[in-house]
Amino acid sequence: MSTGLADGLTKNMSKSSIYESHKLKAFGTEITAEDAWAFLEDKTSSLQCSACKHTPQTLMLTGPADLSAMVITTQDAAVDEDDGEYHFVPEANTRSLPVFGLWCPNCGHIQLHTIGTLASWIKKKADRNSEDGRNEQSN
Repeated sequence: MSTGLADGLTKNMSKSSIYESHKLKAFGTEITAEDAWAFLEDKTSSLQCSACKHTPQTLMLTGPADLSAMVITTQDAAVDEDDGEYHFVPEANTRSLPVFGLWCPNCGHIQLHTIGTLASWIKKKADRNSEDGRNEQSN
C-alpha cells in the first residue's frame, strides 16, 4: 500500500469535506475517495492548488448524496430561424460529463478530472493486480 502524499492528505482531510466519505459507482466501477487520491497522486505532478500552491485541498467526489455526481453539462446550439444566428435554447441536445475535483479552501480554485478516466484507471489497476496474482501462482 502506498504511503505517499495522497495517504497523508486523505487522513488529514477526512473530516474537512462532506463529499469525501461518499462512494460513487460509475462506468461499472465503485470509486472511493482513496481511489481518487491514488489516481491524482499517480497522474498529476502535484496535489497542491495549481493557482495558489496551497496544500491541502478538499476532494469533491460526489455531490451531497451518494446518488449524485458533479457534471459538466454541454448544450448544442440551434439556429434561430428568425435571425439565422446560433443560440442556446432549451430544445437543443444536452450532454453531461461526470467529473470529480479538488477544491482549494484558500483561493477557491477548482480543478476537475473526468470520472470516466478515473474508472478506467481503477479497472486497469485491478487487471494488473489480478494478472500479477496469476503470475505469482504459476511460478
